[in-house]
Amino acid sequence: RRVHGGSTQQAMDAHGGTSVFSPGGSRTSLSKKQPFWFEGVQFTSTINVPELVYSKETQSSPLKCKIMATIGPKTANKCMIGALVEAGMSLMRLNMAYGNHQERAELASMLRAYLAAHKKQCAILMDLRGPGIRVGHVKDDQAIQLRAGQMFNLYCDQDCSGDATGIAVDYPRLDEVLAPGHMVAIDYGKILLTVVSCEPGTVVCKVNHSTVLLGNKPLSLIDPTSHRLIPLPDVSSLSIQDVRDIRFGLDINVDFMALSHVQCADDLLAVRELLGIRGQGVKLVAKIQTQSALEQFDSILQASDAIMVSRGDLGVELPIEQVCIVQKMIIRKCNAAGKPVITANQMLESMMEKPRPTRAEATDVANAVFDGSDCLMLAGETARGLYPIESVLTMARICKEAEATLDYKALFTSIQSIVPQPLSVVEAIASSAVKCVFDLKAKMIIAMSATGATARLIAKYRPNVPILCITSSEQTTRQVLLCRGLIPFLVGSMLGTDSLVARALTSAKNKQLVHHGDLVVVTSGMREGMAGASNVIKVVLVD
Repeated sequence: RRVHGGSTQQAMDAHGGTSVFSPGGSRTSLSKKQPFWFEGVQFTSTINVPELVYSKETQSSPLKCKIMATIGPKTANKCMIGALVEAGMSLMRLNMAYGNHQERAELASMLRAYLAAHKKQCAILMDLRGPGIRVGHVKDDQAIQLRAGQMFNLYCDQDCSGDATGIAVDYPRLDEVLAPGHMVAIDYGKILLTVVSCEPGTVVCKVNHSTVLLGNKPLSLIDPTSHRLIPLPDVSSLSIQDVRDIRFGLDINVDFMALSHVQCADDLLAVRELLGIRGQGVKLVAKIQTQSALEQFDSILQASDAIMVSRGDLGVELPIEQVCIVQKMIIRKCNAAGKPVITANQMLESMMEKPRPTRAEATDVANAVFDGSDCLMLAGETARGLYPIESVLTMARICKEAEATLDYKALFTSIQSIVPQPLSVVEAIASSAVKCVFDLKAKMIIAMSATGATARLIAKYRPNVPILCITSSEQTTRQVLLCRGLIPFLVGSMLGTDSLVARALTSAKNKQLVHHGDLVVVTSGMREGMAGASNVIKVVLVD
């Protein structure tokens, strides 16, 4: 069985020739594709073009920025999920706006079966639907062709199948909250409608631009006078379906839950209360999607475990020219707080239909790395696109090249300058460990970190080397996969620091992360096995 995929070193030759430059400067002929195998399946590239060989530094260093891939119709099988892991997926996203619980449970089982068989690591993020509204299904699941200037109806009756005349919306009071002149944005503003009239059960709109409409797409209601989203009466931050999904997420043991349309810190606290003791280990990701969330961002950041910059939604309410500024502001605040940040939406959008991204998309991915993102998310590219494996491989290649150009010393100094003083003991140890790496030209950091907190603080200061997080918690090994530069190392017990460090060094040598004669910085606690007690730094020489 042949599916889309390819070597992790595929890229276009900048000159379009038949050979490429090797790291040493000579040109190397590449006449054949380079396949990779797993489960007896050969994955070869669909891109029959020359390849650009990585520099030695880029080739040998592991990817620091993590990649989250959304599973959808194109990838909802064990074969494709395994290929995504091999291509570089660190987190699997389950979008609860689609599918049912049985399908989602099967996807989680497929992933875990593959991980167990191949000794890999990958976390699961459940993305809750939230209080947002969507259009309904389309008759025969066919795309609706919309023409500029035509009338198009939005029905409050959810049982109506969509066709060329109209489509249902899953909000029964739509005809009450809208008024003539209001705007309706569908699928993150790709489709814009202007409200002409409101009748009982029906909102009549005019299509602004010729386009195509698919079913189950998100919908936003905009007041063009204030440029703000129109509030929806009687819509709570957590729907009944969200509550069911949260309980289901606990049943399948997800590692992260992403909250949609967060308005304030109380929305996160409500979910935390619902999770209770059973879900106290689940990390909460706040999706920043609205102007209201931006106004309350500092308190949301404090209440969350991670942040997602949902650029698709932000681009609906905010002027498009402000989205990039908001993205940089959010990332910088997350970096200062040591909270992981995910940049999401339309990263490689053109790869849904084409095997290569646009130059602008490639630059966007690189800039997200330069901004300080811990993780980049692929949505439709891996859920419904024609080239899901290539999308992950392409993103990984771009991230690697971007990471190789960063000035890590300047980045370290920059982060130090924006972190409030005084530091806690653990954070001072983390910061000092990174400084030791620069001063000694050490090749790796090993963090004894039962909960992952110390390892995350080290990652906050952006060292230029891998961070090996030794932990006895399986959940921690998966959750640190969201943090830039962290590599989990699972052990049975946190007792016996010297023995654990020796085992970690052996593993790192086998993976060629370190070599004989390299220096490695180690952080640990004098009281072994006690969480949050890191207070020791030492430097070891690799035998």
